[in-house]
Amino acid sequence: FIDLLTSKSETISLSELGGLKIGALTGGDDVFIITEEQIETHNLEEGLLYPYVYQGEEVGRFNTIEPSEYVIYPYRGDEEGAARLLSEKNLREEYPNTHEYLQNHKEELSERQDSREYYAKGEDWYCFLREGRFEYTQPKKLVIKGIAKEATVGIADEGTLFSGANCPGFVPDGEVQINYLWTLLNSTLISEYL
Repeated sequence: FIDLLTSKSETISLSELGGLKIGALTGGDDVFIITEEQIETHNLEEGLLYPYVYQGEEVGRFNTIEPSEYVIYPYRGDEEGAARLLSEKNLREEYPNTHEYLQNHKEELSERQDSREYYAKGEDWYCFLREGRFEYTQPKKLVIKGIAKEATVGIADEGTLFSGANCPGFVPDGEVQINYLWTLLNSTLISEYL
């Protein structure tokens, strides 16, 4: 392996194919992360619900990640792909059941802190600690198990969010052959290199 790893063969940087990203961090997992049963119980509308990869144990080598839980993501994308928090008026009008569910947790959501500073204040009481970019939800992406003895990379389908805390994501740029990259990053060679 050493000869292969230290050879002067032509390579390209992973950053030329996309980027390792931190996704969406809720800052209130007990409220925002929900099960299918909770969705049915509260009759939550689909438009703000995304499968959510946030536990490292969900990520396995060469597996398509099928998150067991969802996240309420009260954001929409703008022209640049950034995430913009829905106004409470829009949330209430377009997603009344989701608004009611969040409203029932308003006090605890309003008291969230980051570095001893309240960040979910005023009209933004249901915002995330870190919303990520909306465009990260769209493509297939690679998700890396944060703590593992060997390279462990799974693939998440379109329309999936990831947290990045325990499992950062690799979001490809353009026409990257994601399955090829997925295989390469899970290889014994890459594990040995890392």
